[in-house]
Amino acid sequence: MKNNIAVLGTGAWGTALANVLALSKNNVIMWGIDEKEVLDINKGYNKRYFNTKLSKNIKATLDLNEALKDVRYVLIAIPSKYLKGLLYSIVNELKNKPIFINVSKGLDPETNNPLMETLKSILKNKVSGVASLIGPSFANEVINKKPTIINCVCNDQKISKEIISLFNCKFFKVKPVEDEIGSEFCGALKNLLAIGVGIAHQNHNSINTISALLTMGINEIKEIIKSKKGNPETILDLCGIGDIFLTCTSKQSRNFSFGISLYKYGLEKTLEKNKNTVEGYSVYKIVENIIGSKKEQYPIFWSICKVLSGEIKAKNFVDNCISLIGMKEE
Repeated sequence: MKNNIAVLGTGAWGTALANVLALSKNNVIMWGIDEKEVLDINKGYNKRYFNTKLSKNIKATLDLNEALKDVRYVLIAIPSKYLKGLLYSIVNELKNKPIFINVSKGLDPETNNPLMETLKSILKNKVSGVASLIGPSFANEVINKKPTIINCVCNDQKISKEIISLFNCKFFKVKPVEDEIGSEFCGALKNLLAIGVGIAHQNHNSINTISALLTMGINEIKEIIKSKKGNPETILDLCGIGDIFLTCTSKQSRNFSFGISLYKYGLEKTLEKNKNTVEGYSVYKIVENIIGSKKEQYPIFWSICKVLSGEIKAKNFVDNCISLIGMKEE
């Protein structure tokens, strides 16, 4: 049976997921604000990101009301900083209680909580369910049908099964995870960790150094998840270590590349040069609030935050991490 699905956002990840859904014979309508991208998608491409021909079951529109008409599923794939504004603009227009699927990663700066909680609080009884997709997945590999496995994060098993069935195909598989808190914090914090690993890569290009910082950073994420009442074992799943490995080890990662640039050019020039959304930079102030002054407990994340606030130079990042290690007796 064909489903009517709206994808809000015409970026790389939204386009890749729209193509997965359309290849399974679903009717997919994408909404965006860039007229050139919308026209391009309607010609069968999104050449800003890919040269790959898109499924004929995808069309695009600049009209948000048109996109949301008679849909069963709404997939949100926009930068997290615009998420709340978009939700407030559409919540009273929703009909038929669609299921919302969020792929925007981050934390709400007003509450320091995962975006899943923000979605639920705004959408309330206007939807049948809310879920997130999180896991190791570069958009260019998905669009080229490379085997990919990610998590569907939802504490409603019925909704989760429905979404998994919607996406599963020969090359793209989805596994369920119920721990919304743990998985969402993994999805947000791995971007910040990737910035630190990018700095370390450019600083030393030492596998010893990178492996140590990555391991300690993963343990710090685990401690933050515990402090937020999530399940620390979630970090062992695709939404955790799978996504962390992907984001922290490849120059395809915006956050990893941002870290490299920080070391080479410094904070001010890197921010001037970078026009794309860098999720780790967007979330660092929230993480700074969460960990407070506990630099001995969170030496990696504390040091990354201080680099991004301009208090520590990127060239001193690794030395600062090492100087804090062992200061606190367990």
